[in-house]
Amino acid sequence: MKPVKLNTEPKIKTGFTVPEGYFESFSEELMNQIKETDSKVIPLKSKLLIRLSVAASVALFLGLGTYFYVLTKSESDYSEQIEMYLTSNTQLTTHDIVSFMEYSDVSSLEAKHNLQPDEIEGFLLDNYEIDEIITHSTEN
Repeated sequence: MKPVKLNTEPKIKTGFTVPEGYFESFSEELMNQIKETDSKVIPLKSKLLIRLSVAASVALFLGLGTYFYVLTKSESDYSEQIEMYLTSNTQLTTHDIVSFMEYSDVSSLEAKHNLQPDEIEGFLLDNYEIDEIITHSTEN
């Protein structure tokens, strides 16, 4: 095989040529060919933001409405139901009901009805046997 000398032998031409000044004027010609049109841009963030804000406001409205509804429901709203239960349940005695009451409940009843200790003692002595009162007071 014959050795190839690159610098001394004539080079093969590729057959492709670039016109003179092509690269200097390329960007100008390309910009002239592109039509300048204003396209409508639809921002996705604004629609998502609107949907999220509506969902947040609905959740806030429902949450606060439920909170204030529960807050305004007090024990007095249930007093009729409790009273009906106590009157319909004949197995409960007065002593059973009093045993579930706390001292503050008894004091508020005394203040509400303006009962004096002498009146309470008189009522108990008139309606109950002294043995029954003593046995119930020592059980608690």
